[in-house]
Formats: sequence, C-alpha cells, structure tokens
Amino acid sequence: MAELTSAERVLRVLRRQEPDRVPHFEWVIDRKVRHALCPGSPSYNEFAMQMGLDAVLADPTFSKEAVGPGRWQSEWGYITQSTAEEHGIEVESPIKTMDDFVQYTPPDLHAAGRYAAIEKTVQDYPDKAVIVHLNDVFSLPRYWMGMENLLLAIAAEPELVMNLVDLSVRLNLEMAREVAARGVSSVSTSRAKSTSQMPLWRRSTAHGTKFTNSFIRFSGRSIICSTISSDSKQRKPNYEPARTACPRAESTRRNPHLVSR
Repeated sequence: MAELTSAERVLRVLRRQEPDRVPHFEWVIDRKVRHALCPGSPSYNEFAMQMGLDAVLADPTFSKEAVGPGRWQSEWGYITQSTAEEHGIEVESPIKTMDDFVQYTPPDLHAAGRYAAIEKTVQDYPDKAVIVHLNDVFSLPRYWMGMENLLLAIAAEPELVMNLVDLSVRLNLEMAREVAARGVSSVSTSRAKSTSQMPLWRRSTAHGTKFTNSFIRFSGRSIICSTISSDSKQRKPNYEPARTACPRAESTRRNPHLVSR
C-alpha cells in the first residue's frame, strides 16, 4: 500500500477501512509535557507537527473575561480558576434551579468569528486530519450546574437535569453541523461516560433509567467526516447525520431559546 497522508489515514480508520499504519494523536497533551519534549513549541498543533502526529485539533472560539485573580467567566456563564495544569477548575456555575434554567441564554453559536480558528486550522494543515472535539452530553450540564450539584439534582430535580441534557444535545449537534460545513476530518461529541453494562449511575429509579439511556444513546455516535478527493486532496464537507436520540423532557417550562422539534 502506498503511504497515505495523515488525513487519509485517519479517515480510512473512521470508515473502517485498512490504513497503511495505525494513526495516532492525543486529545490534549499538557503544556509542561510539550515544552519538555519540544522546547519552544507553544501550541498543541505545533507540537503535533514536530512529533509527527496524524491529527491536529481545533475548537470553536468562545470568549472569556477576567472576574478576579486567575478567575475567568466564559460565554457559557460558568467561572473557572486557573491552575498550574492544562485546564482550570469550575468554581461557579450559572444554573441552580429550574428558574435559572428558564432565564438562561446560551451563547450565540452563529456569532461572527465563532469558527474562524477551525477554518484557519483546516487551511494551515492540509495534510493532517483536523479533529474538533465538542462537548459530550454530560459536560455542558456539569459546567452549568457544577458536578456535585448536577449529581444531586439527578435524584432531587430530574426534570431540571433532563432539560439540561436536552439543551446540551441540541447545542452540540448545531455546532457539529457548523463545524462539518468547514471541511474538518472528524467531529466528536462524546466521551465514554457509560455503557449499558456499566452506567454512570445505578439504574435504581425510573428517572435514573431515563437519564442513563439518554447518555448511552448519545455516546460515541456523533462522528462527522469529510471526504478527500484522491486527485485534488481537497476536503469536501460530507455531513453524516449523527444517530442520536434524547427523550424530550415532559415539562412545558422549556428554555425559551430552544428551537421546537
């Protein structure tokens, strides 16, 4: 088999076709590790190029503003505290009650420049697979409520959690469509949080079963790939609709910013 480009190699694997070798990349490599291995490489993508990884990463751009020493408020409304590690820690969240949810306004996913960094990455790395890792169905609710409050609300306020899950699914799929239209190689909206054999929490109640099934059905099924022409090597958007399902919350107290199904 002739040697493939990194992009071709990754796409073959995603389509369950044989590559010339197993592709390799990482979602994130801590900056301290990057600088130790490749001094002077300021970004993950520059590190990936120097190390010969098959994929580079890109994300939609969401702004943040300083609200205290080392503290930043994101467009999503939660506040993080900077640490010495790659990621900060969420210390404040915008949603505590159903009333907070009803009043909550998510960021405008179509704001100018939202996907500019992704477009630039596709342009700058034509031979690499460009992968965008969006939020899984569990992450946005965790940001909106905080992990401890979210887990408690599964038992205490299941209706609120179902609304958060529903909103998370809608927003992530809308971002996935926007990202896919920009010719990236793959979009992932999942992390392996649970399986039918080992759910995230025990299925001991009716609403516990409903939540678990929602997460399982969404998990790992939102992959959107572009095709690459064999002669021009140009990415052509080819949106493969995600096979997802999430039960609609029964409450009529819906967030006014959601689009009706």
